[in-house]
Amino acid sequence: MSYSIKKLFARIARFSHFLQGRKKINIYKLKTILYGIFSTREDEILYEECFNELDKLVGLELKRKNPAKALPLVQDHPNRHRDCREEYKTLLEVLKNLKV
Repeated sequence: MSYSIKKLFARIARFSHFLQGRKKINIYKLKTILYGIFSTREDEILYEECFNELDKLVGLELKRKNPAKALPLVQDHPNRHRDCREEYKTLLEVLKNLKV
């Protein structure tokens, strides 16, 4: 996270009590939205692209290969997006249990 984003979050935290007193604001949601905006990659893939490649990502992990090297954008996407992370974790857990 860049210095300017950290600075922005610090300011939000300092003034959150003031903001919450004036308006109903969920500071956590605001921080999440701002983080999403400022941390978006120029080459980021779309949800559909990630979803279509999740099986390959999980397969690499099960084979103990480095998914960050083979599929860097797909590997990065679940780290940034909760829905894709849940899909990834669920698929990984199901396939791990099938291999046992």
